[in-house]
Amino acid sequence: RDHRLPLPEPSRNMKPRLLKILASATLLLSGLPTPAVAQQPAAAQQQPETTLRILALPPRTEHPPLFLIQEKAAVLPLETASSRLTGPYQAKAAKRWRFALTATPAEANKPIPLVANCKSLPSAAEQLVVLIRKPGAETSYASFAMDISQSALKGRQFLVINLSPTEIAGDIGGSRQAFPPGKLVTVSPKGNISSDLCHAAFFTGAPDGKWKPFFSTNWPLNDKIRGLVFFYQPPGSDKILMHTITDFL
Repeated sequence: RDHRLPLPEPSRNMKPRLLKILASATLLLSGLPTPAVAQQPAAAQQQPETTLRILALPPRTEHPPLFLIQEKAAVLPLETASSRLTGPYQAKAAKRWRFALTATPAEANKPIPLVANCKSLPSAAEQLVVLIRKPGAETSYASFAMDISQSALKGRQFLVINLSPTEIAGDIGGSRQAFPPGKLVTVSPKGNISSDLCHAAFFTGAPDGKWKPFFSTNWPLNDKIRGLVFFYQPPGSDKILMHTITDFL
């Protein structure tokens, strides 16, 4: 089969650093007021909460459990995994999500050392924090939050996140789309195999301007299922890998 599709021309500059890509993704991702209660002290008013989910990359059998460090010395124990989204957790709304390996400092009056720290999305009721292990560091992560509220990502939709330094293109349900580095793209494919099944093929850009077949599969389409697709480059490797997550609504 001829895979030379008329896809967008890949860029020849494919060496952005991972942190720049994450910063770009974070920028891209960047209610009604609570009625005032008469004569109620401000401290007694309940602080808003956010539904939090966690995903750790690259995939591995086990990831260390973490703690979400919140205000007033509050901590929330978290499970981390790469095969699924952990949670949901109800976390107090905050400007930043801060993660640590321990709930207590090593010394009295000392801050708890953090292993990840990222901006939150104040307007998103449900957020996914993606933790990406840094090269050469076993328990230190680059991280970013993304909006996965059902209004942002519905059933039968796929959110494609390209965390690699390479441009990627796809033919999904017969529709061609580009997935540049550091970008998040929501795809609403049509079933081109059956009403509940679509074909998806991905291609990587090369410095010579050609597209190379990368991966091909069939995706089920269901009103109660949404998917997340991550392209990433493992620490210390030149390979581009794909990781998919199925989330049931």
